[in-house]
Amino acid sequence: MIKRIILVPIYAQKVELYYGTHKELRKINDYYHLDKFSESCHARCAFVDGPNIFLLLLRNDAKDLGVGGVAHECKHLVNFIFIKLGMALDLENDEHECYLLDWLITQVLSIIKI
Repeated sequence: MIKRIILVPIYAQKVELYYGTHKELRKINDYYHLDKFSESCHARCAFVDGPNIFLLLLRNDAKDLGVGGVAHECKHLVNFIFIKLGMALDLENDEHECYLLDWLITQVLSIIKI
């Protein structure tokens, strides 16, 4: 399993990325007391309030995760970061949201190489 800490500049947040099998990720999921991580689940994104971290769990044994799945989970991360910081999404001026999404996807893909 790969575990990496991604420090998000400007927003001063920390993302813990885990890339592993369903069995490995289920242990992480259970450790943080998250909802069930079913066999059909390919990825999960969550905010854990106690340690104040964002979790990104991605399965390396899911054949159809792909770049789209990574982008999907990174969008959840963007939303969670904005919520935590009290920032509102702006449909008419979403440049900062798009730059953060682009940056997160690029970071994740540089680590997991799918």
